[in-house]
Amino acid sequence: MQTKYGYLMMFTIILNLKSAMRLTEKKITALRQSVRARPVRAIMLLVSLCIVFCYGVGVGFYQWPPFSVLKAGHVAIKTKLGKYQPLPKSEGASFTLSTSRYSYFALDTTGSLALEKSLPYRSEGMYRFVRTIDPGKTAMIVMDPWVDMASDHANEYYGEILNSRIIPLVRHTLHYGLPIIVLTNNPKGRNYNSKIHPELELLFANGKISLLFHQGLDDDGFAEYLRSQGVDSLIYTGFASNMCLISRQTGMIHMKEKGFRIFFVPEASAAVELADTWHEQSIHEASTKIISQWIAEIIDYEELIKALNDR
Repeated sequence: MQTKYGYLMMFTIILNLKSAMRLTEKKITALRQSVRARPVRAIMLLVSLCIVFCYGVGVGFYQWPPFSVLKAGHVAIKTKLGKYQPLPKSEGASFTLSTSRYSYFALDTTGSLALEKSLPYRSEGMYRFVRTIDPGKTAMIVMDPWVDMASDHANEYYGEILNSRIIPLVRHTLHYGLPIIVLTNNPKGRNYNSKIHPELELLFANGKISLLFHQGLDDDGFAEYLRSQGVDSLIYTGFASNMCLISRQTGMIHMKEKGFRIFFVPEASAAVELADTWHEQSIHEASTKIISQWIAEIIDYEELIKALNDR
């Protein structure tokens, strides 16, 4: 009896050993497979991270989708919520204006380089063009029309141009139906260079013009806002022709680089002059020439007033 019991115990032990060996073999096989798979998984993870990184660079730097979609949606939401005022739709008819531009090379009637033997050629001078202004696609910009500068001299000097040139032009522009955008500083936390001309404040309060703050508005955001309103051309006025008007994110240079057609009315603007040039305005005159060389076409103030009155 004891012998039979001993055989049974041995048989049971042998079976358990075989089962343990099979289980160990399975674990070893699984471990080998796992070890072999790790390099593949690592490579796949590295490739995935590279793809995500490259796409992130494309979205952030080259503005691949969905950047442009998100940006447009962001602008649309801000316009809807009232942070960006929608521009009024003009019912005025298109009109033509004579513009001018200085160039080192010869230009054709469209403003493009004239060519000889497939090359541009020197022919320095002021070139004139006839441009069509579509009120439904054009906005007038009034840059920094402040009345609270930190200098009585500056307030008096620029205030005279505001009252005698810019404000009358704004009235004629509104009468014709062109939208007007005032660009200025957010007055919150500032005690100078933020208060705009009182007539412009009243027009804004009555919903006649739009007002945007420089703070929080870059060139991309401003360009998207303008395009969302159907605007492709900008007529710039305001201050200063050698500083903010050209260099701000919402200024002429940045908007030209964004593909907008740019015009400038020098009589409705002024520069920050030197100590001995305030009377002659020679810095403003030089700035206007530089602007006309590559940034904007020049519009004569009186001709613009006449065109706006011919409605």
